[in-house]
Amino acid sequence: QGFTKIYLPRANASEAAFIEGIEIYALDNLKEFIDHLNSYIELKTTSHKQLSSLLRSHRPLIDYSFDKIIGLQQAKRALQIAAAGHHNVLMYGNPGCGKTILARAFKSLLSSMSSEEILETSEIHSIAGLLNQDQALTLQRPFREVHSNATTSSLIGGGTHSPQPGEISLAHNGVLFLDEIAEFKKHTLESLRQPLEDRQIHINRNNFKSSFPASFILLATMNPCPCGYHRDSKIKCICTLSQIKNYQRKISGPLLDRFDIILKVPKITIKNIFSNKKVSNSNLPVQKASRIQSLRFAQSPINKNSQMSLDQIKAHCQMSKESEEKLNGAINSMHISNRGHLKVIKLARSIADLENSTEIKYNHILEALQYRKGF
Repeated sequence: QGFTKIYLPRANASEAAFIEGIEIYALDNLKEFIDHLNSYIELKTTSHKQLSSLLRSHRPLIDYSFDKIIGLQQAKRALQIAAAGHHNVLMYGNPGCGKTILARAFKSLLSSMSSEEILETSEIHSIAGLLNQDQALTLQRPFREVHSNATTSSLIGGGTHSPQPGEISLAHNGVLFLDEIAEFKKHTLESLRQPLEDRQIHINRNNFKSSFPASFILLATMNPCPCGYHRDSKIKCICTLSQIKNYQRKISGPLLDRFDIILKVPKITIKNIFSNKKVSNSNLPVQKASRIQSLRFAQSPINKNSQMSLDQIKAHCQMSKESEEKLNGAINSMHISNRGHLKVIKLARSIADLENSTEIKYNHILEALQYRKGF
């Protein structure tokens, strides 16, 4: 906005020090500011810091490593695709199949944030009071795990007196994880539909209007029925057919349509646990696919395949005639919506990027289609 100087509380000086082109003066109280203006005291500017040097010294904290999870290769593959293109994922399966641990380890797959993303994410976390002197900036992609008793206001943001970012904004440029999504209130879940489409949230109250960014990966898990054991091979399900259908209907059709990947996670038996070989780094292909997208969208306000508009899909999603025919046939036979149609193409683009393919091939379309089958 053209300002060349800023006076601000000392507690905010460390985060402001990364902004170039402006002189920063840190204050302990307003009297210091008045005395400075009257030339009674002289304030020194806060030294600027280089974001690049901070990033070099940063060591990401990963609680769960994706590569240490045994088995579940298909689920890992799907989550790798989701991380590459920032696609929304719904995982369902019987209790104990590994849905939650897969979700929490998902953060180890995510690509590093760009400088712009770091500053943008840090702005939101600063407003929410989540930064301090020891943590001047948010350097890792956020991973916000929300419990099913969360209110609509805490999820989308708001407040009585002044606007505050909700969980969907705190997850901006990162992941919003809803464990057991079917246990959330239906009204709360439906409030996610518009932010998922617009990648921002508009909050209107009697005394204020505010907008916050909300571009995040929605990662959710659920059981197939109230007892959790529908179609389990060993434990008998005690739910009636109507109970199962009503439980699955808690995720409305329009909300379900906003998931790019709907993934059944099977329950596996861990065998030869001590003889398992060390697995490769699953993050490396994701990082390479992320770099491909950075180059692809260098002149665009977006940076991930999931964010492509119709015009960008036409420009960047070339496919063979065989692939196009298969896609059109599947759209009709599987009754996929127009939104779902575009999501399949975007997903196929991410699969192609993981394989370093400029063209979307037949097998990429087939793999993308299998994630639209639903329950």
